[in-house]
Amino acid sequence: MNIELRELGLIFESAKYHAIAPKILINLQRVAPEEFEELKGLSDATGCDLADIVFAIGYTDIFDMYLDNDIRDEYNQECSCFITTASIDKSSYIVCGQNWDVDGKTKDNLCFITKEYSDGTIIFALTTIMGLTHIGMNQFGIAVGTANLSCRHTQPFIIFPVVVQKILRAKSKGDVLKVLDLQRFSGHYYYIGFPENYALSVETTDHEHRVRQYNVGMHAYTHTNHYKEETLKHKGYNYSPSSTQRDSAMGQLLENTHTIEDITGIMGNHEYGLCRHADIMSMPQATTTCSSVIFVPTKKKIYIANDNPCKNNWVIMKE
Repeated sequence: MNIELRELGLIFESAKYHAIAPKILINLQRVAPEEFEELKGLSDATGCDLADIVFAIGYTDIFDMYLDNDIRDEYNQECSCFITTASIDKSSYIVCGQNWDVDGKTKDNLCFITKEYSDGTIIFALTTIMGLTHIGMNQFGIAVGTANLSCRHTQPFIIFPVVVQKILRAKSKGDVLKVLDLQRFSGHYYYIGFPENYALSVETTDHEHRVRQYNVGMHAYTHTNHYKEETLKHKGYNYSPSSTQRDSAMGQLLENTHTIEDITGIMGNHEYGLCRHADIMSMPQATTTCSSVIFVPTKKKIYIANDNPCKNNWVIMKE
């Protein structure tokens, strides 16, 4: 773990994490037993330490425990998310999505997977090879994505991929709201689309959340990597030097969009840093856009670009 973190330019010793890892695993097993068993199975199959797997998929949360060590001054994990209305087949639909920006080291481990559970739930997801899900949609049309937020207060409970996966196992808004009531490790932003043609925008800390509903025809809503809710702003850090610019620019650009093609063009924007490029071979710590996704929950469609969106290699993964 230390070697890979040093390659990313991060000052972090794994001993600091492993000192609290047993408590994290105990709480994960208690609060999210199914996700715990999935990760334990992955650990058994690969021989990788379970605590290291949890770190690998949830390190954006775990780093928030060490803000005093200035990790955020060197660490850059960023995404640009949106909820808006688009015209498809002469009808208006809520669409939501994001550019998924990660460091070069993480990009090497990304994949698109399908998961099917014993209760019949099917998940289509973007994630990493270390398990659980980061962005996705289930067969009912509930879609979710996320952007990292840096929270001043943390607690050793569930990491954000567990929250995402539990949302994707939901069958209704009520199920989703129950997931948001769980104790979390730190803060994240989530957009959640529903087949009934609306979406939720959710900011969280480790123990609080704020929910807003967006319906067809409302102004586009965007979110990057800083808190926007007035009652939560003081509980987080804006670690990203480009977050406010990306958020403002994406919001303004989306106000003039009408179609999926308009949206894909905006996601490929370079002027305001929405589509990001880096020489990750020579600079593995640099941030780059690894994938982009657009969900149309009512139509159960996922548009995905498995690279920089400016390359216009969008495909429909499900319909």
